[in-house]
Amino acid sequence: MSNQVSRFPKGVSGNPAGRPSITTAAAAILADLLTEYPDATPSATVLLKTAARLFALSHRAPSPWKSMKCAAEARALIKQAKVSRAARPRPPAPPVDEMLARMAVR
Repeated sequence: MSNQVSRFPKGVSGNPAGRPSITTAAAAILADLLTEYPDATPSATVLLKTAARLFALSHRAPSPWKSMKCAAEARALIKQAKVSRAARPRPPAPPVDEMLARMAVR
């Protein structure tokens, strides 16, 4: 058996292309998320990075339950980032004359 030549040299993966690392997969997911939310604030970007990492981890989770939990947490973070992404516009202030008129009535 030691005289046989192995198809796979020692120290070389049987699948050289292999699956991407979690970091690489998270970077690809983050790129997709940032194209969907191009005007994300810095704090929303941090939430999106964390969500991308959780999505990448969910694909490799040891159990379906953990996979579902990672994906649910990632969805919650994206939802939170979506809220912080678009700042709610403030209602316009009433004109000064109108405010003074209201104050005089009281």
